[in-house]
Amino acid sequence: MYKRQIPERAYEIKRVIVPRYGAFLAVDYTALELALACFTAEHTLGLGSEMLQLYATGVDKHAHTRDKIGVRDILHPDMGDDEIRAVRGLNVTVSIPSYLRFVAKTLNFGLLYGGGKNMVARTLHIPLETADTLVQEWRATYPAFPLANRHYRDLALTWRKSPSGKSMAQYIQTPYSGRIYKFDRYPESGYRKDKTTDTWEWYNPKQMQARNGFNWVVQGLGGYLTNLSALRIVRELDKSKALLVTSIHDALDFDIVPSYMSEASTIIRQIMTDYPLNPTLDVAFSWGYNWQDMQPL
Repeated sequence: MYKRQIPERAYEIKRVIVPRYGAFLAVDYTALELALACFTAEHTLGLGSEMLQLYATGVDKHAHTRDKIGVRDILHPDMGDDEIRAVRGLNVTVSIPSYLRFVAKTLNFGLLYGGGKNMVARTLHIPLETADTLVQEWRATYPAFPLANRHYRDLALTWRKSPSGKSMAQYIQTPYSGRIYKFDRYPESGYRKDKTTDTWEWYNPKQMQARNGFNWVVQGLGGYLTNLSALRIVRELDKSKALLVTSIHDALDFDIVPSYMSEASTIIRQIMTDYPLNPTLDVAFSWGYNWQDMQPL
């Protein structure tokens, strides 16, 4: 089954999708991209240790970012909680620390791959100048990530011997999987239409693709680990009691006999976290009798 074909809010459609074995068991990695970005930038490249320290101590990373860079003082200086709710159109029941944690979470995930003030301003609906202050403070707090973006961008544009040693190439290679992303296939000049001005402009397709180098390394490693885990899990589970029905991004879904769920989840967790990475990976489970009404295991 191709899960992407099911609309996100198609609640009634999801409720009629029922398991053959009795229940659905879903598992996905917890904040996989942040962990792998941290592993790549800080552990492998040695460009910093700020986020690694948070993983080691078990601190809430988004709450730490909120407090470290002073999100409240930057967004809402000298405002009380009620004033912030009024300005942001928040319900009176919304906790301001939770709202500010959401802002920090947006920064932690949105700026990993070199996103900037325009993205932050557009996503959070804030002035460009305020967004720029948030971005600069975040980059100063976690310098490994902008440095990793620069590292892979420059590496993607560097001519060197290919892994086979038979030719010269511009490429990057993901850890563990060894997958190669080639950049010499992109041209160095092209024209595109600016949607805001409705005019044609010159740009460099190769440089534009090279900016995604760190993103491709992290997401490529994440996809590799998820697929590798799926293959290992299928070999270990009792096929008469559990069946892998779909996978998407960093999540796996199983059709499973309810009485086998506890044993299977132990096997699945062990396999999906059994990689020599720093920080270590973690997973979360949910289950249900149809695809809509899932609850944490």
